[in-house]
Amino acid sequence: MSGFGHLPAPVRVAVVVVGAIVAVNLTARVLVPPAGSVAQGGRSGSAYATVPEGLAAYADLLHRNGYPVERRRGPLQDGHLDPRSTLLVIEPAAVAPEDEAAMARFVGDGGRLVIGGRSPGRFLDGLGSEPPRWDSEAPLDWTSVDPSLAPITEVVASGDGAWIDPGGSRPLLAAHEGSVALLTVAEVGSGEILYLADAAPLENRGLAAADNAAMALALAGEGARPVVFAEGVHGYGASGGWRAIPDTWKLALGGLAAAALLLMWARGHRLGPPEQVSRPFPPARREHVVALAAAIARTRSHAETAVPLQGAVRRRLATRFGLAPDASNDDFDRAGVAAGMDEEERRAAFESVETLQDLLAAGRALARLSAPYGGERR
Repeated sequence: MSGFGHLPAPVRVAVVVVGAIVAVNLTARVLVPPAGSVAQGGRSGSAYATVPEGLAAYADLLHRNGYPVERRRGPLQDGHLDPRSTLLVIEPAAVAPEDEAAMARFVGDGGRLVIGGRSPGRFLDGLGSEPPRWDSEAPLDWTSVDPSLAPITEVVASGDGAWIDPGGSRPLLAAHEGSVALLTVAEVGSGEILYLADAAPLENRGLAAADNAAMALALAGEGARPVVFAEGVHGYGASGGWRAIPDTWKLALGGLAAAALLLMWARGHRLGPPEQVSRPFPPARREHVVALAAAIARTRSHAETAVPLQGAVRRRLATRFGLAPDASNDDFDRAGVAAGMDEEERRAAFESVETLQDLLAAGRALARLSAPYGGERR
């Protein structure tokens, strides 16, 4: 009968292990994106996000144009910020005072900081420069472009916000009438801060409009400098150990563990006793002979013990020489002579057995007629 249950135990174990590995990989491929990719969905302003307000397309644009891209998880203060890079802090959910201090040090050492988004007043202080003042009333088209951004001529935003007072910065991209600005810049220490009032030109939904993509590349800086997306401000922490495993992986592993336990419970009643370490063998031939001899020695009637031996001798002779089962002793005696049996063996095989010596002679007669001489096997 075929079936999984009839396969050898090592084969069944190998099949289960391989099946579990394949299941985990298939589950991971379906539920968890490959390394370097982004998950469907995400948070506004995050380079992980593929939602309309996400920056996944911006990160891909930078990568395609030769910019090294890093998504920095966890607090900014926990890792070194290279002042030769550009740091993007877009639509942050929250900025801790320690991260503000890390950004201020980064800019002071020569770094390039691009920061902004909706209602930015809560996270622009403490950067070493008087920030511009933001308002939710704003135009959609921005056509007054500073020469440093040439050949950009028009940028399209969402109209969600604008700088109505540049503060300690100067406008780089303003409305046609020049009263409000979308982008300003402030020189701080050895670096600079670019304030972005509306992140829509960098988002997935708006990157392809007008000269938005060109402005996005200009914000990253010249020379294909490294670009760091601050993801800790969107809630992406730097996890390790069990917490570093994606939740979807945890669900998949939990499901596999539950399935394994269910299989063990379902088949548990079919399990027999534990297998023996080795197969039991019959006793050694010498031990068998000694035990049999001891049993015969304890037998008081040699004639009764010889009856099976004599019957076996007659059957073998009858088979070999074509005798009838009820042939006379003389016929069997002549057949015994032809088979090579001596007189003592013939007398013990066909007459009454009285002594142990007679019993041994009957045994020798049977041995003479046994295989490989063609006698029947029992």
